[in-house]
Formats: sequence, C-alpha cells, structure tokens
Amino acid sequence: MLHLGNPRLTLGLVIGIASCLWVFHLGQPQYPLDDAYIVQHAAQGLLTGEETRFVGAKPIDGATSPIHLLLVTSLSLLLPIAWSQWVIGTLAVFAYLLGIMRLAHQSGLSPILSWLLILLSILMGLTLQQLMNGLETTLAMAAISWCLIVFRDPIPHHPARVLIGALPFVRPELGALSALLLFRWMLYAYSFGLVKNELPRVISTLVTGSAIPILFILATGGHLFPETASAKAYFFAEGCLPLGQKLTIATLSLLGFYGSLGLAAIGFAGLVISPSSRMGLGFICVFFFAFALKLPGALTHNWFRYPSLLMPFLIAGWIELLAISHGKMVLISRILLGASLLWAIIGLPKNWSEYQRGIQISRIELAGVSDWIDQNLGKEEILLIHDAGYISLKGSQPLVDLVGLKTPSSIEIHKNLTWSDCTRNPAAIDFIARRNRATYFVVLDEWDEIFHLTDALRATGWEVNRADTGRGPTHYKVYHLAPPTTISKQREL
Repeated sequence: MLHLGNPRLTLGLVIGIASCLWVFHLGQPQYPLDDAYIVQHAAQGLLTGEETRFVGAKPIDGATSPIHLLLVTSLSLLLPIAWSQWVIGTLAVFAYLLGIMRLAHQSGLSPILSWLLILLSILMGLTLQQLMNGLETTLAMAAISWCLIVFRDPIPHHPARVLIGALPFVRPELGALSALLLFRWMLYAYSFGLVKNELPRVISTLVTGSAIPILFILATGGHLFPETASAKAYFFAEGCLPLGQKLTIATLSLLGFYGSLGLAAIGFAGLVISPSSRMGLGFICVFFFAFALKLPGALTHNWFRYPSLLMPFLIAGWIELLAISHGKMVLISRILLGASLLWAIIGLPKNWSEYQRGIQISRIELAGVSDWIDQNLGKEEILLIHDAGYISLKGSQPLVDLVGLKTPSSIEIHKNLTWSDCTRNPAAIDFIARRNRATYFVVLDEWDEIFHLTDALRATGWEVNRADTGRGPTHYKVYHLAPPTTISKQREL
C-alpha cells in the first residue's frame, strides 16, 4: 500500500506539486524555446488532418521526436494541446528522476544519497532550462536512465528492454546508444554460446519497441529519420568546414557544457569504473564525433540542449563513485557530492533568471509579434520566418520556414547554396523568398546580426522596410518585402 514513506510516491508528489505551482504562476503552460510551439502546431495539424500554415509541408514536418509528438497528440484527444504537452513533460521529469532513484538503489546507495543525487540532477548547470522546455529532452534523458537500469545486465530479461527499439524515435542521436546496447547484448550472447537463443529475443525486442513509432510515422507521411538535423546542418553550414576547425568548435562547445555543470562534471570520471557505465563513455564519444562532423556549434544551442542528453550518464558516474565502499574514497566522494550541490545551489538564482528570461521572450516578444501579424496583415500575405513555432499558432497567413524545419524545400536550397559554398550565400535566402513569393519577413535581431538575413535580401535586390515600427525597439521585427525588379531577376536567371 502506498504511503508518504514510499519514495516513489513522495517523488511523484513533489514533482507534481512543483509543476502545478509553476504552471499556476504562469497562468498557462509556456516554454522558453520557440521549438516547443512547433510541437503544438504539429499536434494541431495531426488532429485536424492537415497542415494549415506552412507552404508545402505536412503536420509531422519539424518534429524531431515521433514518440514525443505521438504522446502529446494522443493526450490532446482529452486535453487542450498545451496542457497535454505540460502533462507529458511533467511525467517525463518523473520518469527521469525515478530512473535515477532506481539506479541508485540498484547500486546499493542509501536513500539519503539517492535524494541528494536527485537534487543534483535538478539543480546542476542549466538543467532547469531543459526539464520543462516542452520538447523531448527530458523524455530522452528518462529513456537513457532506464536503459542504464535495464541493460545493467548485458543480456537483459526485464520487459523494458523494448526501449532499445524505441530509442531512435525518442531522439535520433539515441540510435547510437541502441546500437551499442545491441552490440553488447550479442557480444555476450556469442561469448556464452547463446546466439541461437538470444537472436529471436533481440529481433522481437527491436520489433516490439519500434513498431508503434514506425506505424505512426508511416501513417502521417513522415520520415523514419527526421529531416530536422539535416535542415539545421545545411543552414548553419558548419559541417563543411575543415576537420580541424570542426573538432575545435565541438571541443570548445563541449568544454563549455562541462564548465556550466561546475563541480558536478566530476561525475563523468566515474564512468570508467564498471563495464555497464563504460558503455556511457562509448556513447559520449560517438555523440561528440557525430556533432563535430555535421553540426559542431549546435552543442551550445539553447542552453546546451543537445549535450544535456548526457546528464543520465553523469549521474550514473556519480553513482559509481558513491558506491565505492572502501578506503578514503567513501569520504572523498561524499565531500565532492556536497561541494557539487553547494556549487549548483549558488548558481541557481542566475540559471533560474535565465529560464524566466526565456519564458518572458515567449510571453512578450513572440506573443507580441504574433498578435501584430494576426491583427495587421491580410490572410493572403506570405511570411518568411526562421522561428517556426509560436507564430504558427496565431493567424492564418501562409508561412515559409527559411531554415527548413517546417518547409522541407528550404533544405535542398541550403544544401546546394549555403552548404556547398560553405558560407552565407545571399542567393539562398533570395531563392527561398522568391520561390515562395514572400511578402513579409519576421526576424529576430540576434539572428539578423549573426546571419545577415535582411542584408542578404537587400544585396540581391529586395526592398526591405520595417512594417511594425509602431511596436518600437522590439527583439522580433516584421519587414515588408518588395521583390527585385523584373530586369534584375532576368539578369540573375
């Protein structure tokens, strides 16, 4: 019978109450990243059966995690989409932290140490920005934590081993972890002459874990391998740089992530202790080189959102260190854990203010520009955008995503122009704008400064004039676009 002495119930109550208090404070579910609202738009399209805003797109386009989108959409049959997203996010946090609790118990740690590790998991680095960001980040962290539990035995017998088939559909990067777990499973089976016995179990496990997400993808016209990574890779065009430069960017980015964790980063050292945790080191290496080769700078994007997937391995390392029961290491590991927690608590106000700043950008900047567009632009206007989430939830104007997350045709253009030239070729955005007959451009100042987007349009003959001057010095601005003259277009063609 459940009672407050039950740590799982206590954990669930704490997470549930904290999440409810936060959403009550906000008034409604809101998130610090625009990408979270792409999920809402995708779910909306799947429920209505059509893509309502983006030119040449399908509702599932732009969704990196089919499983996360399926969960949100399914729950949206009962609840409003935004609230469904919040419930799934809260449950993902619970699953992640429960996995840590279970892993700590599995390693023989005391309840006090387990709770301290859970606290560290919440507070260290920029984790707060990831736990309730409306995306699949925490769901992926939960999946990893439970894989560490289920596959502690190289030949797993727990029914949750079906995770190995579902991992690539939680986040594409986790396909590498699935492959490592599968290789380890078959290697041990071969070592003990059990291949004939284990191979059918492996196949059935993979099929069972992957069947539902694959059917969902096929039914919605999506891609088995989401195009979101390719869209970002071709737009940012870092993977075309010389290998040495890419490795330098990726290394500095990952060091920045480790630095954001403070003393808690020591936990990674514990991964060398046991064979099951060393698997985490293998995944980290594959993860690093995959990003270094294709999209090295992305490791710093959105408060280190992508390397935050490594958090469960960090905690697993801490568990290995704390489980050492002999010599001075017992005292040293506990002192280091206490110091890491203190470091995390000291940095909490700054990290919390960063999270709130992200929420305010959604509540004020994204909401403000979306409202202005809805109230001031005609339904026939075609908007060129780069943040494809919040704006898609208001108004009815056709939208064109210049990055390609929600407008797949942009991917090929950046591949042929931006990536092939390995530079910010103005012809790419010109081609996208002309091909889709864009009449307005919505751009964030920071993006415009970094990628020279309005400059590229002007350089290729477009007239670019701010249309929402009445809103003052906002971060997001709306520009009216007038295409190049017929003569200039003929000359370019």
